[in-house]
Amino acid sequence: VAGIGRMDFRKYVFFSSIGAVLWAGLITVAGYYLGNIEFIKKNLEIALIVVVLISVIPIIVEFIRHRRQLKQLSDQAQIGE
Repeated sequence: VAGIGRMDFRKYVFFSSIGAVLWAGLITVAGYYLGNIEFIKKNLEIALIVVVLISVIPIIVEFIRHRRQLKQLSDQAQIGE
């Protein structure tokens, strides 16, 4: 996106670096604090499965929306014939 928008390379590297440092710091701090929660320590596999499922939900929702939209367009095309 930055390339298509013709963003200056130095500006891109600057903001990308800041974002990477903030992301790495946030993930590290979150891992530290979540790792100290007893429930998560004892149920790490369940916690990981929950995180993965939550991450996949938007993909599934978008897939369903897309299929419904294609079906509606197909139905409209058949009606127009």
